[in-house]
Amino acid sequence: MVKPNCRTHARPQFSTCQRSCHKVDTQERNQFLIEIVDSIQIHKSMLNISLQTNPKDILKEISVLREEKGREEDVAKVIEKALRAGHDWEVNLLFEKALNYQHMVMNEDAKNENDKDLVARKTSLLNMEETILEAKFYIEKYKLMQWKSRIHRFLGRLYDYKNESKKAIAEYEKALTFVNEDPDYAEKKIPRNLELEAFLAYSTLQSGDMERGLEMSRRTYEKFNKTVDGKRLKKKDYVTWAIWKSGVSIRTIKALLEQSVEFDKKVMLNWLNEAEKDLNPINKKLWSDFSYRKNEINSIKLKLI
Repeated sequence: MVKPNCRTHARPQFSTCQRSCHKVDTQERNQFLIEIVDSIQIHKSMLNISLQTNPKDILKEISVLREEKGREEDVAKVIEKALRAGHDWEVNLLFEKALNYQHMVMNEDAKNENDKDLVARKTSLLNMEETILEAKFYIEKYKLMQWKSRIHRFLGRLYDYKNESKKAIAEYEKALTFVNEDPDYAEKKIPRNLELEAFLAYSTLQSGDMERGLEMSRRTYEKFNKTVDGKRLKKKDYVTWAIWKSGVSIRTIKALLEQSVEFDKKVMLNWLNEAEKDLNPINKKLWSDFSYRKNEINSIKLKLI
């Protein structure tokens, strides 16, 4: 009599038992393989921790690895990468916070003189400055060199709104020096240099160097339509392209008005109309309605008419 070779069957039915045990073994083996594959996939994903990586996945990976004897170095590497990603999260949240305060300033600037709340503008600008300086401290403390260009960009914007043009120019020039290290530029090929060049042109106009500033504005504006970087950005991220490009014409006209310089209003209105066309594309589903840019255009048009 053949003895049963599995616990599932009390009676010695060899052929049935053999098939059943084979089935159970196969299921267990398949489950084991699935767990191995899942583990490998998790390990591979952890090699590229970024802002897009789910924090829960990171913690799960760490908890799995730390229980495996001999994986201490791997655990340390994952934690180090996770901390770097965490730093990126912190910096980007501070950038978004600063940008939100900037929008509050922009809202006041777009109002008619009699409707502006100067106290609200001052408060928003102070909050913007405090947030940018916090980001600067964080970047310097943890030596996050990849964000060096971006922090100079934000400092430039701060000085623009404080009407300190020469300081703004210095910050934009520094930002351009380090722009190749910016994650958007280095990893995504987003031409942040175009945005910086546009800001630099505006600050140059505000400093009183009208001839040079106008030439810089025109040259930068053309790059959005004619250069490889400009065309690629338009195809890859239309919203960013339209916001950056329209900002050139808006800020240029704003500077001309604030500097009380004579210019052809008809030409500038045509420039704004072109910007409006870019901000109202036909048959495009976009992640922004361009409300801030449209508000700026309407405000400037009232001053031109």
